[in-house]
Amino acid sequence: MSTSQSSYWIGLDVDLDGTYEWMDSSPVLFQSWNEGQPDFKYHDENCATMGYSTGFWHNYNCGFEYGSICKRSGSPPANTTVAPTVAPKGGCPPHWKNLTISIIKDQKETWNGARKQCKAMGGNLASISSRHVEVFLITQMADTPTTDLWIGLRRSYREAFYWTDGQPRQYVNLDLEVHWDHQRLMEILRISRMEQCAVITTNSSFGIGKWIGKSCNDTNGFVCLKSVDPSFPDSPEPMTSSDYVKILNDSVKVVTQNMSWDAAKKHCEDDGARLVSLRNNWSQAYVELLALNLKAPLWIGLNKNQVQDRPCVYVDVDGKWKTADCKQIMNSVCMKSTDVPPTEPSVFTGICPEDSDALNTGGKNNWLPFHGYCYTFFSERKVWGDASASCLRHGGSLASIEHPFEQDFIQSNAHIFKDSHSSFWIGLFKTHKGTFIHPSNCFKMIHFKILLSHKL
Repeated sequence: MSTSQSSYWIGLDVDLDGTYEWMDSSPVLFQSWNEGQPDFKYHDENCATMGYSTGFWHNYNCGFEYGSICKRSGSPPANTTVAPTVAPKGGCPPHWKNLTISIIKDQKETWNGARKQCKAMGGNLASISSRHVEVFLITQMADTPTTDLWIGLRRSYREAFYWTDGQPRQYVNLDLEVHWDHQRLMEILRISRMEQCAVITTNSSFGIGKWIGKSCNDTNGFVCLKSVDPSFPDSPEPMTSSDYVKILNDSVKVVTQNMSWDAAKKHCEDDGARLVSLRNNWSQAYVELLALNLKAPLWIGLNKNQVQDRPCVYVDVDGKWKTADCKQIMNSVCMKSTDVPPTEPSVFTGICPEDSDALNTGGKNNWLPFHGYCYTFFSERKVWGDASASCLRHGGSLASIEHPFEQDFIQSNAHIFKDSHSSFWIGLFKTHKGTFIHPSNCFKMIHFKILLSHKL
């Protein structure tokens, strides 16, 4: 045994009624529990470890991560290939969605209260095992986009987060960044000294769909997960709607007909729509879910004519935006929206210069011309001083707003990102004398910054 590991898993299944069973069906003739064990502290400790130094046993949640001790007969078996995992047979009961998930939004509970509710329905607070499950949940939350939901992730003081149903952490979307605004800092310090439980959040400041640690005594909606019920017919593969589906102010429809980008664009326009614009996390998650369900990439409405070899953009099955030759054929997504797009700049003389920091940032930025200036938007979190320095590296400065029509132009373009960004820096700060000038030092978290190039 390695002394770097304090405990090792052994093959003992521990039931909450106090009975035990070895995984290989051997009789339990010998026990070596540590004092006070098994204790079922959180009523989810169904696996056992052996301590390295003492040899005593301790029960833990099966989702904890330890080394393991294996055992076999004297000679290895002839066939050592592990049998493939067979999906369980059965289906979802009424009111449970695909993946045997039930989302409770209109009932607020503490984490323990939510877990009891899920257990009463034959399940547990949901563990999220993959990006596929994650984006499915995000799309289900879009109709109430201000409601955080408890999931089955928790941690005690000085312990790592683990799933209460004992599932391994195969996929993780925890928000581990430190957001240094005062209110969030005080919250971090408060809950770091106590038990933490996680929600899947709708707060765009952290990132829609991120998992955020909160006090387990807070009250939120919750997501339950249960195994398929063998008394119901087998659940079918996830169905993809061929109709328009409403996502906030947009209605989105997948087109399962392979077409070039131009043909897909015309197909959407003939339907009174256009190729989808992914302007927020909600529509991004839905289109990503479509790609995952179809196991196929999807054209979206982004086309950069400056890139001559691969100017058209699609969402791949991993959710990433990628470019391809516009003549390539694939499925696509159409969108109808009640949002009013920003107007084209009415006055512009000259051409926006190339980004002076393009080599260091990995590519060009999309600069928007308006009344003799060029503007671009960056989704980065920086303090004001760092944002100002970053502007200089890009050949500009944080934006000054000199006229009402410039304010309208910036606001209309910023409005596109309203579902993912709530605020942004401009180049104005207040001195100790109470005078506003542009620019200098300031410290505050940003969600979104505007860079302004040199005047043309």
